[in-house]
Amino acid sequence: MLRVFTLLLICATLSFGQSKGHAVGYEIVKNPLGKLILKISVEVPDAGLHLGISLYPPNASNLLNEGVHYSFPIKPGIFVKELEINSKFEKGTFEAAVWSGKLTKEQCAPDDPVCQKLGFKHTGMASYLWGYLQTR
Repeated sequence: MLRVFTLLLICATLSFGQSKGHAVGYEIVKNPLGKLILKISVEVPDAGLHLGISLYPPNASNLLNEGVHYSFPIKPGIFVKELEINSKFEKGTFEAAVWSGKLTKEQCAPDDPVCQKLGFKHTGMASYLWGYLQTR
């Protein structure tokens, strides 16, 4: 049986310039092979935004070093990103955010540990969500 957990956050009060706002939601499902899939859907009216996703194993104590961190440019309209979850992250947590900017490692301060480790840093958080990496 396919189990689905869905959360939809409507962020109508946030705006990007003259835009009307955006929506962010996620689903966690198991594919036919039993692998956990995190599917994040974003609807935005403007270009230039980024989706940041971080995955953490259960009981992580050092989120920067124990987590995996991704950045994806978002196209205007509906953008969907699916990630197959490595078994070491099952029953862990995730964070996802829509960001208005992204700095490269060269643009960051040399003493910025996040930027120096990841090679980038997001700026201007517009929306945030988190959840557990498991089905109900």
